[in-house]
Amino acid sequence: MFFRKLPRRGTATSDAQSSPPYAVLKDEDGMAFAQSYKHRCKQTLASSLKRNLFESLFGSDASSAKMKELLTEDPVIAGERRFLQERLARLRQIKEKLDGFGFKNIKIPKSNATYPD
Repeated sequence: MFFRKLPRRGTATSDAQSSPPYAVLKDEDGMAFAQSYKHRCKQTLASSLKRNLFESLFGSDASSAKMKELLTEDPVIAGERRFLQERLARLRQIKEKLDGFGFKNIKIPKSNATYPD
């Protein structure tokens, strides 16, 4: 990475302090450096978190017990899931019965009655 030498604070260099393009370039360089540093920090954090997670899950002798604990389902949620699956099966049976019931053979007589307004 290229770093430009900047004048020290308190030094009286008229070119560096008075020209607007220098100040704009300085701000852009600072932003680019900040974005680069931020990206580098994110990458380092992400890789270290991933490594630590895998080491904590699979690195010890008790890893199979930890995996079983992570994969077990909460008994309350399992009971609700079974209840809802049974309810869905019953509703599907009812829908099949209703779909089989037809109104094709039913004749509705026409009424000759007139209704007042």
